[in-house]
This record gives sequence, C-alpha cells and structure tokens, in this order.
Amino acid sequence: MRHADGPPTASVVIPVRNGGELFRVQLDALCAQIDAPPFEVVISDNGSTDNTVEIAKSYADRLSLKVVDSSNVAGVSHARNVGADLAATAYLLFCDADDKVSRGWVDAMVCALATADIVGGPLELVELSEPEALNYRGTPPDDQLPVAMRYLPYATGANMAVRHSVWESLGGFDTRFQRGHEEVDFAWRAQHRGHSIRFAPDAVMHYRLRGSVRDTMRQ
Repeated sequence: MRHADGPPTASVVIPVRNGGELFRVQLDALCAQIDAPPFEVVISDNGSTDNTVEIAKSYADRLSLKVVDSSNVAGVSHARNVGADLAATAYLLFCDADDKVSRGWVDAMVCALATADIVGGPLELVELSEPEALNYRGTPPDDQLPVAMRYLPYATGANMAVRHSVWESLGGFDTRFQRGHEEVDFAWRAQHRGHSIRFAPDAVMHYRLRGSVRDTMRQ
C-alpha cells in the first residue's frame, strides 16, 4: 500500500548518482511521513552505475514513484531540473539522496508554501554524520535561513521547497554552477523578481556530512 492515497499535491524531487544503500535511509523516511498530504517522489538518476535505480524501484509499492533518467548532463542542478520538469504537482520539494527527512517534513514544507514562494528548513548535522566531520564545518543556523555574502537569504538545495510556477518562471536552477551556490543564485533571482522566501522551522533535514576534510570541503 502506498503512503498516501489520492492525487498528489506535492512532488519530492531527489537527484541521485550512485546512492547505494544509503539511499534507503531517505526513502524509508519518506515512507514514514506523518500528517502528510498525498505526494509523489520523483527520483532523477544522474548516471548511476550501481544498484541505485533498482533500490528506488523497489519502493514503488510504498511510494507514488517516478524514476527518471537525467544522465545526459552530469550535475545536481541538471538532475533537479529534469526531475522538476516531470513533476505533476504545484509544489516542488527538494532533498538529497544521502540525507533523511524528519517525520513531518512533507507536511511542514507544504504548509509553509501556502504563504511563501520559496521555503527552506533547518539542517540537523549530528544524527547522520561521523563525529570527526563535525569539526570541519560550521553549524548552520537552526532558527532562520542562511544569508549568503551578507546580502540575501536562501534555502539550501538539500532542504528547499518552491512553487512549481515560480520554478518555471525562473527557468529552474542554473546548470553553469558546477561546484555549489546554485541555490543561492536561484533564491536571489527569485527575490529580485519580487518572490517571497521564508523559513520553515519544522521542516528539519537530517544532513549527512562527509567523513574527511577533502570530502567535506568538496561538499
């Protein structure tokens, strides 16, 4: 039996490449959502060479699921754009394959989008991260959106929601950003056009920090 019945009102878009067994943590968390409206999960596979696609498809009996191929262009922005293009609802909720949504995440994001165009939630770093990784990276704010370069707030791509119409009007994420900050660019462009952005404190994402200095800096 799928998690929710009826036409979906929101689409959870997950870019992934070689998610492996860690991907099950995120998919299990989506299966365990509470008080969520009907939602679909759009998995955008960006060229996996492991069993990621098979793992994803094994959840088709528990989630309203689409698995799409975004392998023609490498990169998380392209993968998110392809997934969002094929989403069938008015609300786009973005998360990553190696993290874990909190139990009320879908509901919190959908509720927040009722009064905003873009929404971001807090990142919780301890549950999934190796202890040494916590020494390499500062703690993000848990009571407000981060602000980039002392200019404007943004929602991190690993915990973001946006109205589908707004995403389309902005042309999605700019794929020229290859090493991050695509979500900053997206949020700034939105605000420059008069779109609203807000913080959703209950939309907690358990975020997985990489286990080495090099991997953390790359992340």
